[in-house]
Amino acid sequence: MLFVFSIHQQYASYSACVRLIQRWVRSQMLDEDYISSLALELVAAHLYLHPAPATAPGSPLSAFLRFLHLFSTHDWNTQPLIVNLNSLLKSKSATRFTALQMVNSAAPH
Repeated sequence: MLFVFSIHQQYASYSACVRLIQRWVRSQMLDEDYISSLALELVAAHLYLHPAPATAPGSPLSAFLRFLHLFSTHDWNTQPLIVNLNSLLKSKSATRFTALQMVNSAAPH
């Protein structure tokens, strides 16, 4: 994936962070069928591209700790984690996607 490669070029700690995250997730018995390696790379990319309120992680360990925080506190059932690579997704589209997802989650299942 070209976008992920560009993140690797921009942030020296990114690839080590991805390996650390993948190793931890696999040690928790969450295999590729449950969480794909690509999904983990995109979550790691989110940590570097959208680091607010802090700056982008400077080391693999700090990125991993941010991943653990995100993984444990994010409401995965109702809130999508939008990774806006290269800012291709405009804020209006992201807002529309979030609104559609909220309507969809309110529907009875």
